[in-house]
Formats: sequence, structure tokens, C-alpha cells
Amino acid sequence: EDHPVSLRVDADLPDFPFDVVQLDQLLTNLLENAARFSPPGSPIHVSGERADGRARIEIIDRGPGIPVGDRERVFEPFVKGADPLGGTGLGLAIAKAIVGSHGGRIWIEDSPAGGTTVVFELPIEADT
Repeated sequence: EDHPVSLRVDADLPDFPFDVVQLDQLLTNLLENAARFSPPGSPIHVSGERADGRARIEIIDRGPGIPVGDRERVFEPFVKGADPLGGTGLGLAIAKAIVGSHGGRIWIEDSPAGGTTVVFELPIEADT
């Protein structure tokens, strides 16, 4: 509630197969992390687009960012950054497991305005 959230989903992004409960958990974990590590009042942007036969979703925050050397490690269980709220270090590990169970991948990129961009891609079934 302390962060304005913007949502942009391309009109050509088709429906794609996923477990609704797991996708809800995935997005909850990623949005909670974005809010936890961003200054109060800073925006969080969520976007969805079609990219190379996959659904590409980005969550962009204005937090301190994640050093390049830690970007793969933060997806391991119980690995925590400088979390002022004392999280367990499971949110990104769970996110990675959910994305992987759907045949996708997840990673972290730099954000243009500073912060972190978490990107995940999920396969889109071929049109029939």
C-alpha cells in the first residue's frame, strides 16, 4: 500500500497455461520483495509482453539493486540480502521453483532508473 503500482500488458499477449495458485504466489513474492526493498512511496512497475514465443513479465522497483555477483545466488534457499524486516530468504527460491515447474526461467537485470528488475518468462503454447 506504500507503493504506487503501474501495470502494462501488451494487447497481443495471449493466454498461456499456468497454475493460477502458483502464479499468484509467484507474483506475491516478487511484489512483496519489490516493496520491502524500495523506499516508501517509490513506484513499482509490472509489465507483460510476448517475446520469442514466451510470455515475458518484468517487476521493476527503485530499491538499492542487487550486485551482479549476487544475482544468481539470491534464488537459493535462505539467502538474504540486507533485509530490514528479517525475511526468511525463501521468496525468490520459491519464485524460481514455480517458474521452473512451468518450463520457464527467471533472472535479475539492472533497472534503468536504479533498483532491480526481476524478469521471468513462461512458454506460450502454440496456437492451434
